[in-house]
Amino acid sequence: MKNCNNCGHHFTVQDKFKMTWRPNFNHKIYCPNCGKTYYFSSKRMGLTYGLLLMLEFFLMLTANLFDYGMAEFFIVLLLILGLIVFLMPLTMKMVEEPDGLLDRQFREMEKNTKK
Repeated sequence: MKNCNNCGHHFTVQDKFKMTWRPNFNHKIYCPNCGKTYYFSSKRMGLTYGLLLMLEFFLMLTANLFDYGMAEFFIVLLLILGLIVFLMPLTMKMVEEPDGLLDRQFREMEKNTKK
């Protein structure tokens, strides 16, 4: 989703970049026009972090396989970290409600207690 469903405001890559690399775990973004709250998809975050883990494993494997020196290892590491910093916000998906397993279970429990 790139636009607010309420007012049609377009979220820029810079907005997602700020939201991704915020120093806290509050993955909320507010529409500046209407104030509606959006969240990062927990499923997409899990997929992204899984890919990062595989990338780190691949880096360690290639370092051992090709017998890199320390200088080459750090150069490759810095290149990969640079790619992660700029590409991770592009892989994140914004949703209207938190979609994690626990969030869904809590919403269902609240609905059942209201009945």
